[in-house]
Amino acid sequence: MKTKAVISLKFSSQKGLKSFVEALSPEINHPISNQAKVHLEKKEDFVLLSVDAENTTTLRSTLNAYLHWMTSMAKVVELLDNS
Repeated sequence: MKTKAVISLKFSSQKGLKSFVEALSPEINHPISNQAKVHLEKKEDFVLLSVDAENTTTLRSTLNAYLHWMTSMAKVVELLDNS
């Protein structure tokens, strides 16, 4: 069964948004599984991450990996914006 999830993050600055997308791009360009397709898109002050997977197990594991990276990068961007 094919599954899909979309995650959106709002950024307070375009600089932070750009930094986030650039940092995550290597992970998008080299997916962790050939059973899932990951797409990253900028829309205004949001980043949209969509994951299409062959099954729910692959979707869950792919989301867990990307959410971990996204959380780490968002914290770094927040620190940079506040300094």
